[in-house]
Amino acid sequence: TKIKSSLAIEAITKVHFPSLKRIEFRLSPGKTFTNREGELRDAFVYMTMGLGTATELEEFYIDCGHFMKFDTFNSKMVYEVFATSLASCKKLKKIKIFNHYQQGGQSRYSIGFLHSLIAMMKERVLTLEEVTLLIGNRPMKAPITKAYETAAYDLFMAILKLQRLRDLSLQFNLESSPLLNIFIQASQ
Repeated sequence: TKIKSSLAIEAITKVHFPSLKRIEFRLSPGKTFTNREGELRDAFVYMTMGLGTATELEEFYIDCGHFMKFDTFNSKMVYEVFATSLASCKKLKKIKIFNHYQQGGQSRYSIGFLHSLIAMMKERVLTLEEVTLLIGNRPMKAPITKAYETAAYDLFMAILKLQRLRDLSLQFNLESSPLLNIFIQASQ
């Protein structure tokens, strides 16, 4: 099993990111993982480092729900590296983010991951055309900084300033999520 679990990381390190036009990153914690938290985090970090060299990238899709379950790496460092790498993808036109994890009957999301998207939205204000966000209802953890407290509002503000936005899809539970109110505040 240890060999199988390291295959994901080994495969990611073999990808030639500079030539990719589209990345779809979905990594679920199957039975092959011996240390799910560490190996999912490592796979995310390797993908993030490669993403920084993806100069031709036009479409980026990521389902971070499974590894956000282990959001103990809610450190600014991991998310800052992701934010910097994604912001360097100058040709990015489409982004689809699934920041959603079902935990104990509650739909959760990572505040740190939401916050990491803000820099990219600001950098790609002239290129992003399509944005899809599926967000859980409540944060996995309490905000650790003031910037994390306002992450959803700041992200929505950045999205609403995209000059070439043609398609926006925001998905969250209208009954139990405060995110609709935050989106309405941002759009005012």
